[in-house]
Amino acid sequence: MAQNSDTKDPIESLSDQLTSWAHQFIDSLAAKTIRPLFVGVRALTVGFFVATISLVILIAGGIGLTRLFDVSVFHGRVWATDLLFGAIFLLVGLLLLRRVNAKGDSDVRH
Repeated sequence: MAQNSDTKDPIESLSDQLTSWAHQFIDSLAAKTIRPLFVGVRALTVGFFVATISLVILIAGGIGLTRLFDVSVFHGRVWATDLLFGAIFLLVGLLLLRRVNAKGDSDVRH
């Protein structure tokens, strides 16, 4: 007796359903765990790379600006460049300190 190709064996049908369910479960699990993990790791990696490159550019820019003032503006007088940058950093620091103290005074009760 020849078996019709349209009818499936019940065990074969059950195995197909279990395989389909397993694939759906694994895909769902991956979508909720592995993919967000990869996105987070990718974001951390790119953020670290951008921060590192920004730091290198900031340091190189500071060195270049200092050399520019030493050689071109003050013609080898390093003390003048140090005085200028020291005064700039002092003023910026005082302004930031004043801003922090102005915000902090409203919170403190005497």
